[in-house]
Amino acid sequence: MRAFVNSLCVVALGSMACQSEPPSTPTLPANTAPTSVAATTTTATPIATAAAPPAAASPPSAFPAAAGARAITPPSMARVPNGAPATGVPMTAPGAAMTAGAGAATPPPPPMLSADCNPSDKKPDPTRVPITQLQGYQSLAKAPTTGPSNPIIETDPGLPEWTIYRPEVFAEGPHPVLAWAQGGCLKNGTLYGQWLLELASWGYIVLSDGPPTQPSDDPAIAGTHQGAGGAPQIMAIDWVIKENERPCSLYYHKVTVDKLAVAGQSCGGLMSLSAAADKRITTAIIGNSGGTFSTASLHSPLLYLIGGENDLAYQQAENDFMNINNVPLFNANMDTGHGGTWQFRNGGEYGRVGLTWLNWQLKGDDNAKKMFVGPDCELCKPPSMWVVKKKMLD
Repeated sequence: MRAFVNSLCVVALGSMACQSEPPSTPTLPANTAPTSVAATTTTATPIATAAAPPAAASPPSAFPAAAGARAITPPSMARVPNGAPATGVPMTAPGAAMTAGAGAATPPPPPMLSADCNPSDKKPDPTRVPITQLQGYQSLAKAPTTGPSNPIIETDPGLPEWTIYRPEVFAEGPHPVLAWAQGGCLKNGTLYGQWLLELASWGYIVLSDGPPTQPSDDPAIAGTHQGAGGAPQIMAIDWVIKENERPCSLYYHKVTVDKLAVAGQSCGGLMSLSAAADKRITTAIIGNSGGTFSTASLHSPLLYLIGGENDLAYQQAENDFMNINNVPLFNANMDTGHGGTWQFRNGGEYGRVGLTWLNWQLKGDDNAKKMFVGPDCELCKPPSMWVVKKKMLD
């Protein structure tokens, strides 16, 4: 089985070179308490930076090497080992009961289509992907998700080379969309599926860049993008919006088309910063990344989740916090290094915070808002392990 690998990319003058960071997230022994980090709400000290390149330039992303990277891994969100479920209780969203979603042990029933569907417009059905194709979930019969919906993974012929996470049944209520881009700008739709499956259990439609792969595959088996532009995520969003208006689509009138988010890790975070310039985007989550090259194009709230000073993208994220002054921005650092906790069960602590941000930004959940707003916000005070700073949010 392959080990977890955090792919990093340097994008310059339209070309991209990737390197791999060895795993750096050891699990603490049982009954070991994680080290708490005192939270702060003070503004970062300005950092001297070079003049920003013109808007037409490629986004800077040369992450400096970090020596002695260290990670803090609370037992309750331990990285899922190869072929075995993690120990401890999975992270649960605020106010949510623990619910298990089923995998894909039996062939799925045909999708329910609208009575308005003209048979001549019928397209091939999606293909179900078992949850056992997620790293660490190989032995699970059911998804360990916490939301009320049973989440599924599938591919759709209408969106080739992408992987879709969604509720198996579209219940009443909003179904916002998230377009996710991978670390390393990889085309690998199951690389961070642990968190994306969790989102689907809470009603989100998640479009993940790249086809599904096997846990034993090379993460780059399907290739990488040559550059960190946001066009792939915008293309996927365009597709699902069109499907929302096609009577023969299973997404027909199911998509909350005015609640759209982009997110990604490392190089995928750079892709998301670029995609966030699209005026339809409601919010963006930037994971372990940074390096804006045109702040004027940003127009919606941003959440930065960074792995502390040992994160290769730490300085770029700090520069972004200093330079972005036209949109609300929440910057949170947790001492995990560059990989974060995205590949822990349900995305670990990064996943919990990311889900809560989306529930606030895309679903208008006032209870979720309390995690981020006010001097007494949940992430702003002990026992939070995050160090935070923010702009235009209080």
